[in-house]
Amino acid sequence: MAIRQYRVDFRMLHGQVCAAFGSVYGIDEYLVVNAETAKDDFQVSLLEMAAISSAVRVVSPKEAYGIITSDDLEGRSTMVVFKEIEDAVELIVDLGLGVKSLQISGMFAKTGRKRKQYDLTLFADDQDCAAFRKLEDAGVDLTFQVVPDYKAKKLSALVRY
Repeated sequence: MAIRQYRVDFRMLHGQVCAAFGSVYGIDEYLVVNAETAKDDFQVSLLEMAAISSAVRVVSPKEAYGIITSDDLEGRSTMVVFKEIEDAVELIVDLGLGVKSLQISGMFAKTGRKRKQYDLTLFADDQDCAAFRKLEDAGVDLTFQVVPDYKAKKLSALVRY
């Protein structure tokens, strides 16, 4: 098997990810990418509970790169979930992981940032738009999709960046 999906979702693992996408793709492991969350044992235990019967690893972007580029995921159906768009940029662009597509959802309003709402679960500001541009310039196809039944949309059709 392989990595079935790369997704940005601030809530990381929850019903839409685990129950909806997890069952559609037959996910048996989630690789959650965010350095701060990886250091928070309580948060990690909550993510493990949310994943139902799938394995969960919570790692930094650099650790994720090592896992993905080794044969450590062989035989698994894996979903990579980034907490922040910056985590995706670090892994995909800065560290050079060749990713063809990235699904965006679960980017919410945030204290200290003036994010504009583009869809129910999509808020972005200039910093986010710069990240989108950086990813797209690296050849990553960006889509927005909340759940599998929700038709995927090109991110650029919703947000100018």
